[in-house]
Amino acid sequence: MINGLKREELIASNSMILHELYFDGLGKDGEPDKDLQSAIVESFGNLNRWQTQFVAMGKAVGGGSGWVLLTYSHRDKKLINQWAADHTCCLLG
Repeated sequence: MINGLKREELIASNSMILHELYFDGLGKDGEPDKDLQSAIVESFGNLNRWQTQFVAMGKAVGGGSGWVLLTYSHRDKKLINQWAADHTCCLLG
């Protein structure tokens, strides 16, 4: 029972966080700020390479459920594009 409740808590929390981030990004100029651009270039080589991969991953979801997330890997000390099938990947933040 506790496992099921904690799973539902994770789903609800992540759904809220991801949708807030998504809607916050709508209507902006579409460009990351300068600090994020620098971090993306450091991790991917250039902005276009990151964007191409990110968009391709999003299109691969193909109308299904899922997210493409730009995340930071503490282990590798770089940004990575990550695919999440649903809202249960881990607590976001």
